[in-house]
Amino acid sequence: MSADGRLTRLNLAKISPTQTLHASCIVIRESGILIRGPSGAGKSSLAMLLLAQARLRGEFAAWVADDRVVVTSSAGRLLAAPHPRIAGRFEARGLGLFEGHHEPRAVLRLVLDLEEAVERLPAPSELSALVAGVALRRMPLVAGRAGLYEASLVLSEVLVLSEVLVLSEVSSVDLDLMQTRQEGDGRLTSTSRVGAVGI
Repeated sequence: MSADGRLTRLNLAKISPTQTLHASCIVIRESGILIRGPSGAGKSSLAMLLLAQARLRGEFAAWVADDRVVVTSSAGRLLAAPHPRIAGRFEARGLGLFEGHHEPRAVLRLVLDLEEAVERLPAPSELSALVAGVALRRMPLVAGRAGLYEASLVLSEVLVLSEVLVLSEVSSVDLDLMQTRQEGDGRLTSTSRVGAVGI
């Protein structure tokens, strides 16, 4: 194969809509959460902690994938699924592998990166991640130290993402209807403004 051919294949691989990542993935409410980090960073442990805390709060929470996550970009969204060879299998460090229920896919909305050190006030650029060409909200956490406090921060972020998702589903038709119900002064109600801003 020519050098040009190899470069073309390399470039296509970089922009491929489907990639397999060394990561874990869970879903809470409507939000898929991708957990990245090196081996031994505590990805599976954090996933199990988040699942337990979410369920204690009465939220829907489930595994999607552990160790290998297949991500596919579609219409501006990023779908996560387990690798077919290990679907439904999860690792608990020190206890081995176990099998359990998992969701076949989830729409990713949040990335948790487990790192050696985290800035106290991360720069705005550190709070977003580009995964397979799709921009996602990012939260950096210290590897091996994620506990109940960190879990509460993550769950709070998930609740915010859920509210944004609900607001984004307000159609332009709904906004028009709300506008026509005003008293003719040309102003939007507070509800209308919320649905119209930044979504």
